[in-house]
Amino acid sequence: MAALSHRRDRPMFAFTSQAKADMATDLAIPVMAEQGWQAVTLANVGARGNMSKQSVQAWFGGVQPLREQIAWRYARRWTQLLSYQLAGAYNPPGPNAATVAKRLLPADEDGIVFARVWLAICEAGRSDAAVGAATVFGEQEQHAMIRRWLPDEQSGAVRALAALVTGLRADLCSPEPITLADARSCAESLKR
Repeated sequence: MAALSHRRDRPMFAFTSQAKADMATDLAIPVMAEQGWQAVTLANVGARGNMSKQSVQAWFGGVQPLREQIAWRYARRWTQLLSYQLAGAYNPPGPNAATVAKRLLPADEDGIVFARVWLAICEAGRSDAAVGAATVFGEQEQHAMIRRWLPDEQSGAVRALAALVTGLRADLCSPEPITLADARSCAESLKR
């Protein structure tokens, strides 16, 4: 059997490898949760995976492409998580705004960690256009989910519901956070 070539044109060695992007995202999540977006460096991601900074550099070509890949992978994961959370939102005669809002909030402490990571990426996206494109994708997906679950709502109501949920998530992740029960109570106060 011939030995595998280690050329960069092989899928695992390509700068756009999904497997590498997934691995880097997995390694970066605790870094972002504990230290924020700025801590996502070649060295920190490498240290989480028992790899050298140079190995991560070789995989991604630099910290900017690494961060872009992480932002896009996390945006897709984030929207998938929201989709799963909304899957249980149906209550006859149909879902209402309060139910959808509660389902979009973190369900537990792990959910708050995931929200904290998403908020860190969103904040980074305000000053980095490439990362910002991933966060715009995530926000557009959230709006589309709300529209699918609440098709009779006007566009302004969908945006208001999304803004309320985003604000409650931010409050849940703040240094002096609102409780999950209080966040759900705020969402429950929505009227159809």
